[in-house]
Amino acid sequence: MARPNVALRKISFIRDHLQRVRMHQSVAVEKFLKDRDLQDIVCFNLYQAIQACMDLANHLVSDEGWGLPGSYGETADLLVRQKVISSQQAQIFHDMISFRNRIAHDYAEVDFNKVYEIMTTNLRDLDDFIMSVVEYLHL
Repeated sequence: MARPNVALRKISFIRDHLQRVRMHQSVAVEKFLKDRDLQDIVCFNLYQAIQACMDLANHLVSDEGWGLPGSYGETADLLVRQKVISSQQAQIFHDMISFRNRIAHDYAEVDFNKVYEIMTTNLRDLDDFIMSVVEYLHL
């Protein structure tokens, strides 16, 4: 059984980093594309939030005894099978993992127009993931 205190700690961490990103949503795209420090701040906080979502997913799969996924993608698939998230959310989760990997391993190749788009229009996807876990765990 998933430990609520662990899940809540991870959720709080995710929300904190999303709030740090949201503080910059009103910045114009032109300013964002010129400001390397701002790009770094947003990317770091997105990375932290996504990584914590991945950790939360793994915690749930492990503690619930749903198997041993070989990848984060498989973790998302297990969450779908157990009706924690929808298949649409799983696809978004896969996209989040790819974006996180780009930040972690190919930072020089990050498309900051895409980062801006995520910052201004896609943070709700992470909120939805959190809410699905909260509903599943009855927190």
